[in-house]
Amino acid sequence: MSVPRCGHTATLLPSGKVLVTGGEDDEKANADAAVAEVIKEKGPDATSADIGAAFNSDTRPYLNSAEVYDPVTNQWLPTGHMNNARSGHRALLLSNGNVLVTRGRDSRSLDLDSAEIYSPAKRSWITTGSMNDVVGIGATLSLLPNGKVLAAGGDRGYIESKPGFRERLARGIYREGDFNDNSALSAAEFLDY
Repeated sequence: MSVPRCGHTATLLPSGKVLVTGGEDDEKANADAAVAEVIKEKGPDATSADIGAAFNSDTRPYLNSAEVYDPVTNQWLPTGHMNNARSGHRALLLSNGNVLVTRGRDSRSLDLDSAEIYSPAKRSWITTGSMNDVVGIGATLSLLPNGKVLAAGGDRGYIESKPGFRERLARGIYREGDFNDNSALSAAEFLDY
């Protein structure tokens, strides 16, 4: 690929090409390593401000770029940018050949409720309406015979603003209050694209 990625998606297109979207460049910086360095340096005296400074210096980009792999030519070609940088998102090939990309997290580790569609024919991205808050990151996407998409489950993830959350995360300590209420979701929604 043109850039290292983790947390991205890869979707087989009807043409036999593969669309790769988003993710993060884990080679540029490692947030866990940055926090661990602060904890190592400051020990129990590490503050939220110290951790915040480490994250602000994190140069790892969350990517909004997309590229297509062509197995015939064995080449990666850029194909525009999504409207939102995202990692840990979902992608689904729709019956019309377009690709739906939903959810994920942004560079602040906050859950996204946005969705967008890639058109291989136009090589462009179209923003759609936001998803409801009934499903979370990691929700499954299933294309139904009627063309609608069923999004189900997922996780609401962390509450980044909780005092001391980043410090506890760096130490591998989790508290019940660090997660949104009903973190694992049992709800579903229908999407019509």
